Amino acid sequence: MLTQPAHGRIAVYTNGAKPMFWYRPDRDYVGEDGFDVEVRSDFGTARRAVVVTVESGAGRPVGDEAAMPPNTVVT
Repeated sequence: MLTQPAHGRIAVYTNGAKPMFWYRPDRDYVGEDGFDVEVRSDFGTARRAVVVTVESGAGRPVGDEAAMPPNTVVT
């Protein structure tokens, strides 16, 4: 984790060998938020920005899991 979101919190945990990020927006926050991550492997290092859009009245948050198989080359 390179940066933290401005309007929420991030928890990082592993599910087996796969790291996962859990984002929780601040109470009553609506809008875009984001954070930067760095991924390292035997093939190198990649830095990426993650953008999250929090919508009003969305109820319980639902997200899509973005996963890569082991040894995936990130360019």
